[in-house]
Amino acid sequence: MSSAAQARGPDKCDSAVLVSRGDTLSSLARRCGTTVSALMGANPHIRDPDLLQVGTALSLAQDIEDKDFAEPVVGAIAHSIAIEPSTLTPGAPVMVRASSLPPGARVWIKGGNSRSPKHHLVLQGARVDTYGNLSVTLRVPKWLKVGDSGFTLSVEVPYTGLTLSSDVLQVKSRYATDDVR
Repeated sequence: MSSAAQARGPDKCDSAVLVSRGDTLSSLARRCGTTVSALMGANPHIRDPDLLQVGTALSLAQDIEDKDFAEPVVGAIAHSIAIEPSTLTPGAPVMVRASSLPPGARVWIKGGNSRSPKHHLVLQGARVDTYGNLSVTLRVPKWLKVGDSGFTLSVEVPYTGLTLSSDVLQVKSRYATDDVR
């Protein structure tokens, strides 16, 4: 072990690792038991893998091992999006939650009837927390009408190619009541 590695102390490769002087993506990948491509996937903010700034915290791809799988899936990131309530009312609040996003990233919350989220309208901007989670309440657009088919909400992380899209959401009237007499 080199004297620089000994001076640094024991390597901590839990869910993130701090870049030290002399570190490269390949040396971090070897030290933390992952791959350069997994590090790049878990840290989309890295534009040049040869330039790492000392003191930067890099997320490590989480290893996923499920006893029900025939083979473990290693290095996969399970992004998820949840919308509450799943039946929308124009003008009413809706909670958008997403996980496994780049920590601290700015995101766009978008909505539309297009099959492609890249054609959705931006409804609100937000920032992901330091753990990679997003939890935002926004108002459902008033232009949304009952019977609009295919309406989905999406979360886009600009410049990364990462977009999460909800399942198709139902739309009910603002004046609908659940009381039938």
